[in-house]
Amino acid sequence: MAEDEKGGWVNPLTFEQLWLPQGLAMPKSRAALGAVLKNGVPRFLFPTTATTVGSDGGRRLWYNRGVNSLPLAKTWLTFGDIPINDLRLSAYTQLLPKTFGSKEAEVGSDEAVDLAIRRSVWKPVLPLISVADAFNTILEVMASAPDALGEGFCYLIVPLSEEIALPEEAIQPGNRLRLFLSDVDATEGKPLNLDDREGWKWTHAECDLSMFETESGRESDFMPEVYKPLFLSE
Repeated sequence: MAEDEKGGWVNPLTFEQLWLPQGLAMPKSRAALGAVLKNGVPRFLFPTTATTVGSDGGRRLWYNRGVNSLPLAKTWLTFGDIPINDLRLSAYTQLLPKTFGSKEAEVGSDEAVDLAIRRSVWKPVLPLISVADAFNTILEVMASAPDALGEGFCYLIVPLSEEIALPEEAIQPGNRLRLFLSDVDATEGKPLNLDDREGWKWTHAECDLSMFETESGRESDFMPEVYKPLFLSE
């Protein structure tokens, strides 16, 4: 922390950031359906992304890699309000606004014009995809889950099929990714208009995710034992 001359812990400010530590491979990412359970009963649904990094030559797969590696959505849908078969998941990407210390192209150059366009335009990266299969997986997990899943609040994250992976560019540092779980009719064949929030007539849950590169954890004196096989593997 800035006021601590010796350095200290920084509290995470949001669950809608994805931190990408230096020294780790870029994660593979898939859009996912999340469910919030209370005492074993589904209460809310939301869109998110499941990111994985392999270690030990691919023999181990890591979903949880520490702070801000398991993003959650800021808006949830109440379970049961909309039939599951009517829900569709879609995703859009855009460059984040210029941040302090970021490298910028020379004003007036073609690269600068391209950056300005990419910061203002939302690029569809995932069409309107049914989440019915993912929800059926949630039901299967609940049916065979340990008793602990029936106590208090729990989150279940189910990635969509491997054939529906997000492009690598979608989670590059400096990018913003917005995922929607909505009741838009997929037969309309049109991307959602993200710039017309006042005109949205569809019900939705939303995950608004920002990607940031962070320092490597390899030299940290405070690394939990559980993460050492990931960060210290060659």
